[in-house]
Amino acid sequence: MAPPSISTVRSNSAKVPLSSRSRIECKDSGLYSTEGAQRIIDLIENRRLVSTLMLSHNELGDEGCVILFEFLSSTKGRRYPISEIQIGSNKLGNMGLLAIANYLENNIHLRRLHLPNNAFIGDEAVTSAFVRSINSSHLETLNLASNNSLSDTFVSFFFPSLSSRLLRDLNLTATGLTKASVPFIADYLSSDRCYLSAFSGNLNLLGIIGLQTIYDALHSSANHRLTTLSIFANHTGINSEIDETTRLKTQEIQSLLKRLVIRNKCLNEKTQVEALELLRYSRPLLLQSAKTKVKPLKTNIPISCDESCSCLPILRSQTNPPSSSSSSSPFLKLPTEIIQHILSLFAPNLSEVQRIRVFRYASSASTLPQLLPCLPSSGSSGVDHTFCVPDPSNIGFGDTGKIWKIGGGGVGVGGGCASGKCLGASNSLVCHREQDRAAWLYAVGCDAYETN
Repeated sequence: MAPPSISTVRSNSAKVPLSSRSRIECKDSGLYSTEGAQRIIDLIENRRLVSTLMLSHNELGDEGCVILFEFLSSTKGRRYPISEIQIGSNKLGNMGLLAIANYLENNIHLRRLHLPNNAFIGDEAVTSAFVRSINSSHLETLNLASNNSLSDTFVSFFFPSLSSRLLRDLNLTATGLTKASVPFIADYLSSDRCYLSAFSGNLNLLGIIGLQTIYDALHSSANHRLTTLSIFANHTGINSEIDETTRLKTQEIQSLLKRLVIRNKCLNEKTQVEALELLRYSRPLLLQSAKTKVKPLKTNIPISCDESCSCLPILRSQTNPPSSSSSSSPFLKLPTEIIQHILSLFAPNLSEVQRIRVFRYASSASTLPQLLPCLPSSGSSGVDHTFCVPDPSNIGFGDTGKIWKIGGGGVGVGGGCASGKCLGASNSLVCHREQDRAAWLYAVGCDAYETN
């Protein structure tokens, strides 16, 4: 009997495409209850890396959801750094939501959670447990759209307790909200507890007065983070048709809301640009000026380094700056306050507090980027390392210099590859340089406009 052809062997071995080996996609796959959950668990255990679960349009129900998230919450399940879960249209109830909340508690990996079109019901105990888990996690996107039974009860316990500094996108479209929810929504969106950049509340019954209340709260607020606001189709009444006066008034309020978010977007972009420019000019001046004034700093070794790391000697030399040269510029001999005042002219739109945070960062030698990537010993374990992985389509095989730049420089670990693109654990084509820049802006509080 003749051996199988090469093409046949290849087609049988490549069961999972390279681009989706970290993604488990089981949309509309007939997964039912505990049997379906066990099938998903088997798929996860057969992968070395899982970053995304796409499980929408099945019938896992509460029983299947509890089994799945109990596994994900176990020691074995926690080994998988899942960053996104889509589990909409699965007939999940409050029992399933509690299982999700337990998994979300202190979770540093999950960033996007999509739970649309399920059967959640507004309940004080369940909502309180869910919002506590959000506050302790690194969740950035939460989609609860088309859960009509959540109603005003959910909002009345959710927003007053929500204090996450990382949640950026919240979708409450078609969740059965009425004018009773307006005070809670307006109070949260205009408070300093809100770090949302996008909020959706379409297809509810907030009413014209509710929309006006939300606008008034945002207009008088010092919080300028919200840059996307979608609260359309919120008229009250039994019939879908509305009179001309109501329609014109609604259009007027929507126009005001649109101008408000455009204002926020422009101010935030200007703030971010000015903060980066201020750091560029402050770093050489303030760092040189501080060399003769600063006391020797303690070695600040990142958690990801150990004693065998090759970047350790470099970090130690950076945290103990040498004495300044006698030939330094006379400008550096000016009082620090005058130098900072001159530098502040590069960032007129930043608040005083924001400028101080940038100056403090720029003048500290411990914040300098490491010159070499961390190379932990082979025996170290349990530590997450972030490195840029080159995009195969952009690697210049004739130019080996591109590969050596991956994972070095920049703010934090993984400064970006030479091609400007890299493949991360989530199959992303976003370079770590951009991620590090956004992380720095958030760390110094310059990701959004602040009033003095």
